[in-house]
Amino acid sequence: MKIARVVTVPEAFVHIRYLLKYLVISGCDVTLVSSPGEYGETLKNENACRMYELNIAREINLISDLISVFKLIFYFRKEKFDIVHSSTPKAGLLCAVAGIFVPHTVFIHTFTGQRWATLRGPLRALLKFLDKLVIRLNSKCYADSFSQIKFLEKENVAAIGQIECLHKGSYGGIDCERFDAARFPNAREALCERLGLQQTDILLLFVGRLTKDKGVEDLVAAFIKANKFNSRIKLVLLGKFEPELDPLNQITVDLIHQHKDVFYEGFSSEPERYFSACDFLCLPSYREGFGTVIIEAASCGLPSIGTRIPGLEDAIVDGETGLLVKLGEVDSLTESICRLAIDETLRKKMAQLAQDRAKRDYSTQLLSKLQVDEYIKLTGRQA
Repeated sequence: MKIARVVTVPEAFVHIRYLLKYLVISGCDVTLVSSPGEYGETLKNENACRMYELNIAREINLISDLISVFKLIFYFRKEKFDIVHSSTPKAGLLCAVAGIFVPHTVFIHTFTGQRWATLRGPLRALLKFLDKLVIRLNSKCYADSFSQIKFLEKENVAAIGQIECLHKGSYGGIDCERFDAARFPNAREALCERLGLQQTDILLLFVGRLTKDKGVEDLVAAFIKANKFNSRIKLVLLGKFEPELDPLNQITVDLIHQHKDVFYEGFSSEPERYFSACDFLCLPSYREGFGTVIIEAASCGLPSIGTRIPGLEDAIVDGETGLLVKLGEVDSLTESICRLAIDETLRKKMAQLAQDRAKRDYSTQLLSKLQVDEYIKLTGRQA
């Protein structure tokens, strides 16, 4: 079976890294299509995949987008793929339009969140229309969470039953062997020593882009309040700022760099080391497709706090594997941070339930097999 997986930037392949390996082992001929980047070359080399580099603009650019569509049409017709499977919004739109001119290929798209969910006005309406177009033009569409499907149906972007979700959700599952705290028995000691902390301190972790959409302004504001209540609570931030795309306000940036109990660690290719060292995760995001980082943390034995939005409602079982708070309510977020910080028994109980659920329902092995089964069903061909 000949398969093309298409995303806007190669880093978006990170969540299907195991799936790519599984596809190749199963005998599939896999090509990765994305904008140029070092990570794409890394995946190509480690998985024996082919790589087709195409400049795909993240923002709307009519001329650039038309050029990309024409190049995709030419490439897809030449390669004669059995399946073209896109994810990320721009890649999904370009593939869907190109698919009109590429017969005998099954086009699939997976929704992993909606950028328009936090927008207002004409741009929101335009992006919603483009998502409707993607659904109409593709042979099959998936979402990585059931709550995201309900959201798309409620917003009249998709009809009931038009989008499906594999198993219990997530984009590609998580590698439970990688995200295993047993691999890092000294992680907490090493992190505390490096940051000048006590091992009895309570380490609150954030992993993701440091942007407004990820709720970082709310998180920092809530942490400042929680830290005044209990000075043992420390905030560890893992990720990159995106000043051009979604900048934080200057007050938040200054607090991140100047507050004595906030520790900005930048980007790490091994977040599992931090999951193994900290006490709980917080993701007060304004939009998510699923919230894979929640399940990665859970696999390492961390409960999480998240906002009650599509995606995170699937990733966190409220009151069991973590806590859900109302979107944008800093006081409620502060209260939940303090609750988990104070109650070690509750943290440990939630940690165990979260870990059991992650390993049972979201392993990459399980999700990869289900995805290949879907490919076989859609094409009528064995891998």
